[in-house]
Amino acid sequence: WTDITATLSGAVGKENVPWVEFTDEQSLNGMLHAGLPETIANAYTTMGIALRSGEMQSDYWKQHPHEMGKVKLEEFATEFAEAFNK
Repeated sequence: WTDITATLSGAVGKENVPWVEFTDEQSLNGMLHAGLPETIANAYTTMGIALRSGEMQSDYWKQHPHEMGKVKLEEFATEFAEAFNK
């Protein structure tokens, strides 16, 4: 994640943007503090857990075990920068 963050932040001219990890509890509390309804904040927290554990994408990988994207991060960073700067 640090490399991805460096590539994308560098593409938009914002060098040294850190990748910051936080706990699910911190995430949930932050969303609640920002005014998200508890049901939505809980759903986002659950989704984050499923993404990190691989549960969310497990069925996809069962059906497409060798499929990977063909776009390289550096290519995407160029498109990302164009959209970011609009």
